[in-house]
Amino acid sequence: MEGDPLEALRALLDAGTSTVLGWLSRLWPGTTDSRGLELAVRGSNDGLFVMDPATRMIDCWPRYIELLGYADRPDECPRSLDAQANFLHPDDAARATAAVEHALATGEPFDCEYRVRRRDGAYRWFHGRGRRVVDATGRALFAGCLTDISEHKRQAQLMEQSSAAAHIGGWELDCVTRTLYWTPETYRIHETSPDEYVPTLESAIGFYARESIPVITELVRRGMEEGIGWDAELELITVRRRRIAVRATGVAEREDGRTTKLYGAFQDVTTQRRAAEALRQSEEKLRTILEHASVTVFSGTVDGVFTYMSPPAQRMTGFAPAEYVGQSYAAFMHPEDVAANHPTIERVIRGQQAQATVEYRARHKSGGWRWHCATVSRSGDGQGLIGVSKDVTAQREAEAERVRLLAREQAARAEAEEANRLKDEFLATVSHELRTPLGPIIAWADLLSENALAPAEAREALAAIRRNARVQARLIEDLLDVSRITSGNLRMQVATIDLPAVIDAALESVRLAAEAKSIRLTTRYEGTTAPISGDATRLQQILWNLLSNAIKFTPPGGAVEVAVRPAGARVVIEVRDTGEGIDPEFLPHVFERFRQADGSATRTRGGLGLGLSIVRHLVELHGGRVRAESAGRAQGSTFAVELPVTAATRG
Repeated sequence: MEGDPLEALRALLDAGTSTVLGWLSRLWPGTTDSRGLELAVRGSNDGLFVMDPATRMIDCWPRYIELLGYADRPDECPRSLDAQANFLHPDDAARATAAVEHALATGEPFDCEYRVRRRDGAYRWFHGRGRRVVDATGRALFAGCLTDISEHKRQAQLMEQSSAAAHIGGWELDCVTRTLYWTPETYRIHETSPDEYVPTLESAIGFYARESIPVITELVRRGMEEGIGWDAELELITVRRRRIAVRATGVAEREDGRTTKLYGAFQDVTTQRRAAEALRQSEEKLRTILEHASVTVFSGTVDGVFTYMSPPAQRMTGFAPAEYVGQSYAAFMHPEDVAANHPTIERVIRGQQAQATVEYRARHKSGGWRWHCATVSRSGDGQGLIGVSKDVTAQREAEAERVRLLAREQAARAEAEEANRLKDEFLATVSHELRTPLGPIIAWADLLSENALAPAEAREALAAIRRNARVQARLIEDLLDVSRITSGNLRMQVATIDLPAVIDAALESVRLAAEAKSIRLTTRYEGTTAPISGDATRLQQILWNLLSNAIKFTPPGGAVEVAVRPAGARVVIEVRDTGEGIDPEFLPHVFERFRQADGSATRTRGGLGLGLSIVRHLVELHGGRVRAESAGRAQGSTFAVELPVTAATRG
């Protein structure tokens, strides 16, 4: 190209490359530096060109060649106006050609949108702008730029489809040029038309009611400056002065940390406010609309490749919408759910059903999975799929929690019923055990009161009364101990204990019972027995209960042994017997209150089922622990009590 390069660059900028000019003015305000101008032009997304009207030959910048798909073969790019006309879409060729010829003939600016076939055969929408200029030599040139607006057209088409389907108006604001676009439905909501009103940002805000203007102004400001979207219900005054309620939504599209576009939707919700049922029905119809606050709208090919994903996807999954486009559905879905849902999606693709709802685990960018529910149907042209997806993880978790709570409630009910059963058994046992010694006491007392007994018989009667009274006293003491333990009122007199003396006293207290059944009682000490700290009376009660239990369940001629051995900072006392043993199923419950291996009314042995429970609590009060072992029925049993030795001994 001949002439002054700086002058040519200025001509290009004057031709309408507002994007470049705006960018330049921010970086180099008022600059006239040729290098700065060149850098600005090279950094533009627009394709710049200069045409000689006389030869109709075009000289273009690399970006122009790249937009037409000839970046790797720039020599093949058509360089004449007539040659490039052959690449125009048939529906646009006549209109675009007429517009450029008119500009060349009249000197008026050229401004036209049209489709051009790229080198790969695909048509893309472009916005061509240009004007006649004169370079430094006085030669007339035609300078301009080419902008790819395919994405803008696609979004506008989607917005218009949404409007037609659900009576929702759409809008789009170019934050660089401040150009505002309305869909036909938006005009209808405002009760005007494109012939009557050309929308601008300032005048559009003026449609809102006085109390809503500060709100929408702040929402738009935050969208433009911070990229924050909105979803709000506001009051609007239409051209016909009719006051209506509208739901206004907005989403920001950002590049390099700044907002380049704002777009969103309008919906007249006046009727919905008056009728909740109408609102519910309307929401059902709007499932496939871009609901920025809660759902993601997507589209794809019948081969399972995403072609569009709305912005809320990033909030729901961590993936930006651009990361979905060109990728398969399966790449973002759990493999198990891909196989499970494939037949359902296939039926929609084949037209065997209008739409389908599927649940699946969607991949999250953090590496986890979230449950989604999607409703999909074929697109209007039948060439792909469109759908709306919602995160239902919370609902899934709530349902799982409900199941867990139900199971817990059922378990608690079963436990309560079991406790009631045990309580009933215990009350029956208490009644029986307390009544059993009363019978002999009353009978012998009656005989004594009648002076009907000989001296020897009287002595026998008194002995029987004392014996049965002691049995009843022991039963009552066990009940009181349980009450004290439950209420936390059991008191202990703690002192240093001579363990062998306590063991001997306990053995002596059960010796008569053992001799009555010819049971051999033995004691075995392993190593030196260290003193322990505790309540001697309660410790003797522990041993008495264990020994009495062992004697009760050991058959005549058996043996009961008390073995004592040191175990580090503890002393272990084991009571072993050769008796009936303990059933493995009952062993975990042996220390529970009111539990007896035989709790029936026909059991052969007495007792309240409290002794071992009392043993466990008393041992724990001494800072120890107790356990039971048995190989099973007729295998005998061992009860081991572990108690800490005194601190002085440990030291």
